[in-house]
Amino acid sequence: MKDQIQILKGRDLSVAEKIIKPESTYEVGKLYFERGDFRVAIDKITKAAAVFYTEKNFDAYLKCQNVLLRMYAEMEESEKIKAIKETLQDLVLNKNVELNSKTYYTLALCASYKGQHKVALEYLEKSLALALSADAKEDICYAIHGLAIVYHFLGRYEDALKEIYNLQVFFQVMDLPELRLSSQVLNGHILLKMGKYDQALDVFWQCYDILKEQKNLYMYVSLLFAMGITYADSGEVDLGRMYLTLAKRSVDPANLRYLARSIDDRLKRLGAMEDSEYDIVFDSSTNTV
Repeated sequence: MKDQIQILKGRDLSVAEKIIKPESTYEVGKLYFERGDFRVAIDKITKAAAVFYTEKNFDAYLKCQNVLLRMYAEMEESEKIKAIKETLQDLVLNKNVELNSKTYYTLALCASYKGQHKVALEYLEKSLALALSADAKEDICYAIHGLAIVYHFLGRYEDALKEIYNLQVFFQVMDLPELRLSSQVLNGHILLKMGKYDQALDVFWQCYDILKEQKNLYMYVSLLFAMGITYADSGEVDLGRMYLTLAKRSVDPANLRYLARSIDDRLKRLGAMEDSEYDIVFDSSTNTV
């Protein structure tokens, strides 16, 4: 009898696995993505994408590929990005599938990660044109956000701030918490580049308060990094080094490779610090180190 029960349990588990909808698998993967566990997220979202492709649900398939591209860009997996681009090209040529605005936005981010900002602008022009033609306001917001990112990297800070202002107008009538937070962090980085350190820090602390609700590990580590370089550039080198060290201890270099390398590069510029030099404890209730 016990053997029969065990067999039945095994069968039930197998059936349960088979009836799990790809939408659910995608959502679970997205949660792992937001907590910075990219390896697990990639496994989940890749499985969901395979089912969507088989079902010829190409809108959902592209949504999966967009998230995969973002993770591979952060992990600096150039070959994986290349493979997805080839898959997308095959969709366009052989399946008569048109890439959507979000996909061009994501491709722009990948190009920007590699310093190919002119290529990124071309992708974003396509992204914005598609979004405007469809009057897809969320897609318009993402395209505008992408433009602000690239303008920031190109040193066109006034243009970047104009795009962020345009986004704020949309945010008055649209609920896009992830994009709103990302644009605020970007705003802080622009103020940092313009030498407006106090304003930048004010923005970053506002972002930290938002993160108490959103619980996004990647954004949390990114904020620690941003505050570290802001304090360092403003002349408070020791405080900047402490925040950067806290960011280094919080980041998973296997998943967040680009961010981890950026943190290491900045710490090297400030001078190497041994693990034993500081005993850092971050008090989230008082926002102090």
